[in-house]
This record gives sequence, structure tokens and C-alpha cells, in this order.
Amino acid sequence: MEGNKCLEMTIPENAYLETGGREWRCHRGFEKENKFCRKINVPENAHLVETGYGKGWGCDRGYRDENNICLKIIVPENGYLTDSFSGEGWGCEPGYLALKTSCKEIVLPENSYATGSNFDGGWECRRGYEKETEACFKINIPSNAYLDRTGKSWKCIRGYSKKDGACEKLEIIENSHLDYSGNALRCERGFNMKNNSCISISVPQNAHIGYSGDSWRCNPGFEQRGEYCVANEEY
Repeated sequence: MEGNKCLEMTIPENAYLETGGREWRCHRGFEKENKFCRKINVPENAHLVETGYGKGWGCDRGYRDENNICLKIIVPENGYLTDSFSGEGWGCEPGYLALKTSCKEIVLPENSYATGSNFDGGWECRRGYEKETEACFKINIPSNAYLDRTGKSWKCIRGYSKKDGACEKLEIIENSHLDYSGNALRCERGFNMKNNSCISISVPQNAHIGYSGDSWRCNPGFEQRGEYCVANEEY
């Protein structure tokens, strides 16, 4: 459409009308450049890719792009090709660690396993053991405790709290209960913890206990000023 007229579209060489007939696109192997379709120059050991960005081509598996040339990736012994676009294009098998251009065998300490990662030295301690320098030591679990989900630390059972490397039984004080974790006390709604006691919250006039249950808020139409609720002039 141009003004009140429908003018015929100019479709360049190596292009076609899209569905709907209002736009044109270049054929596979060509890319739009201004009002023309330019042939994509695909280097050796590469292939065309259907993307709306980039160069329109990618290197074949086992090759990497360096200055628009696809060079063969040299995979060291005990290594394998990866599909990552970052890094060297290869990784080491479990039990080996990438070191410059080679895969070094990992000496696993007792009670450990290979991870295949370069970020943790290539190994981790088994569940119930913790890493110290180059060894795995058994985690000492005190009475009334258990290994946590990670297997690298311990937690007290419900009704006990961690203190000085042990689990100390919690004494339920008046107007309190165990919190959701089961390892700490929480005051009942309308009470607040002070000096290991649950003290009743003093609620001023025109206020109510807040959502959390351990503080107060002014009623609608009032605003807090110090320890009081005064009428809000905007209401």
C-alpha cells in the first residue's frame, strides 16, 4: 500500500514471498542485505544454520570457529567432544582432570568419588564424609542428630537445637511452641520473645496484632506515631 494505491513489490533474486504475500525472504544459503539477498560464504568443515542472527553457518561437530575458519578440535587421550560453544570444545572422562591440553588421572582418596568437574579438583567426598585438604574424614554426628539432605553436615532432630557441636534439648517455655524447623522456639501469636520469655504484646488503641503475630499495626484510617495510632487526616 502506498497512498491509495497497491504497488507491486520488487522481489530480489534468490528470494521468495512469505505466506501472506506482504514480505519477502531470502532462499536458504542467502541472507538479506539491504534490498538484496547475499550468498552466505560457508567455510570448509561448516554447514548452514537456520537462525535469525549470527553468521548463518556453524562449524561441524569436532571443529571450532576461529576467525571464520573451522579448525579441528584436538581431543586428548581420555577426553571427549562436548557440545558447548565455550571452552576448548572437549572435556575429560570421569576420573581425569583437564590440564591445559591433556587429561590428568585423578588420584582418589579413600571414601571419595570422581565428579568429572574441574571446579572441585575432580572429586568429592561420599555422603557422611567431609573434605579436608586431600582427604575425606567421617563426619562426627552427635546424639539426637542426623545427616542433612546434602550429606555434608548434620542437623538436630525436632525438639533439639545445635549448640557447641552438640544437640541441646529445647525447653518449651510458657506461651511458646516449636517453630516450623523444629529446632527453635517461637512465641504464640500476640507474644514476643524477650530475655528467653514470651511477653504479651501491648497493643495500643486503634491497632491490631499484625500478620506475623509478633508485632502490632494501626487500623485502617490511623497511622503510627511512636507507640500510638492517631487518625490519618487523609481519611
